[in-house]
Amino acid sequence: MFEDISNQLKAQLDQLSEKQIHLLQTEFPGLPNDYLSFIKRVGFGNIGEIQIYSGPISPDEVYPHVKELGSIILFGDDHQGYCFGFDLIDEYRVVEVDPNGLPDRSIEPDFLSLILGYFNQN
Repeated sequence: MFEDISNQLKAQLDQLSEKQIHLLQTEFPGLPNDYLSFIKRVGFGNIGEIQIYSGPISPDEVYPHVKELGSIILFGDDHQGYCFGFDLIDEYRVVEVDPNGLPDRSIEPDFLSLILGYFNQN
């Protein structure tokens, strides 16, 4: 599924082990399979216009002044102040959070669509 993306990457990414994936699934039981498959097979790090984290982080790490992001965990950013995350109370729907901490729930329905959108633009 991600072979074309792997071939387009200019740098080798770090990948998570099966054990690390299991730990993420334990901490976040609803993490989407396409996301887990990506960080296991393709990896995490800088993939061009966006960066994928090695695992979800709390929005407090990026937006400490915003309290309305409690149901969101972040999995990446665009190097320009926008972050991408999953909304835990909306079936792990992909959201984009702007530099002011305002979430947009209308960007993509899932992780795979987001990633493919970036790679189809190039």
